Amino acid sequence: MAQIYEHQRALNKFIAETRLRDFDVSILIPKYLEIAFSGDKIVELKISNSVDLSVNFMQQLNSFRQNRGLLPQNMSKLQKQSTDEYNAIIKLISDFCFDLHTLSDLQKISITGFSNISPTITKLEKLESLEINNVYNFELSPTLSNLTNLKNLKIWKCYLKENIEFIFQLPNLQFLDLSENGITDIPNDISCKTTLSELDLSNNKIKAMPSTISQCINLKRLDLSSNKIAVLPEDFGKLNQLTYLNLDYNRLEQLPASLKNLSNLKSISFSYNKLSEFPAYITSFVHLQRLFLAGNKLTLPEDIGELSNLTHLYAQENEMKKIPYSIGELGKLETLNLDKNQLKELPESMGKLVSLINIHIKGNLLNFIPQFIKKLPNLRHLPVI
Repeated sequence: MAQIYEHQRALNKFIAETRLRDFDVSILIPKYLEIAFSGDKIVELKISNSVDLSVNFMQQLNSFRQNRGLLPQNMSKLQKQSTDEYNAIIKLISDFCFDLHTLSDLQKISITGFSNISPTITKLEKLESLEINNVYNFELSPTLSNLTNLKNLKIWKCYLKENIEFIFQLPNLQFLDLSENGITDIPNDISCKTTLSELDLSNNKIKAMPSTISQCINLKRLDLSSNKIAVLPEDFGKLNQLTYLNLDYNRLEQLPASLKNLSNLKSISFSYNKLSEFPAYITSFVHLQRLFLAGNKLTLPEDIGELSNLTHLYAQENEMKKIPYSIGELGKLETLNLDKNQLKELPESMGKLVSLINIHIKGNLLNFIPQFIKKLPNLRHLPVI
């Protein structure tokens, strides 16, 4: 953020055009507002009410009042004045959120924790980034589609649930985060299908993804974790630019065969589903670095050693009785979690895992830690069985 006092003319204009005009904004800026300028134009604004009444915060208010001859007589009075002033400031900034449309040059806005945001925010035609967090009563307006320059949109913990089709009509959207909103359905019509690079729909209540998701051909990161998805579209594998895919905590019993086309994946996670068969094609993902498959009923394939770039493997809670000998070929593996399986022994080839730093093997049927594990050169600590 630019130093605010270097742009006093723009700041004066900002105060004059909003409901902050009758308030000493100097106490707001350090805690609640962050402002960035381009010349005499305000282009970035961050608003937050996430301030606690800690001793440090009260001391700052204390100093503020002392400079104005307002020092309270005792700490209890300071506490009350701090609380009252805090509430007054929050109300003031909450009201101010209704004035955002007057700042026509804004390119980036971040709002946290306020219940009132004016729908006229959609008049900010230069806006490229909009982040709204923990705004319970926030309602989407069809006029959101007017923000045609918007590239980054994050609306999380706002309990949107429905009426989100306008979001997917934004033509230049690249990064979209709609996590933790209680969303149940994703619209079929996705206008931003060629521009979207990252999509986070985690922690919702989605039961199925539309087949049109496969048209998002430039998607590189996709997070669908913590939903209620039982089946993925058959042509899901058309998302062949994906490098990150998170399917954790869903209801998947199998993965579509088309996923074999996701050869650019560096991280794939399908932990805590209902999978009983390891997808054989995964061992052909030569770029794969992180593999998460905990909490299913899977057995590692005999050719797991083909994943020569793998650095992290999480296979805990799978009822595994055997580890393939080829695991010793994972020369770059740094973290291995085999907790809570049914292993009675470990293959001696694991002694070749020279890059291994962390290994977790507790909750199995092992009677002792093999010497070839104890001698691994980079192991930070001996595992617990």
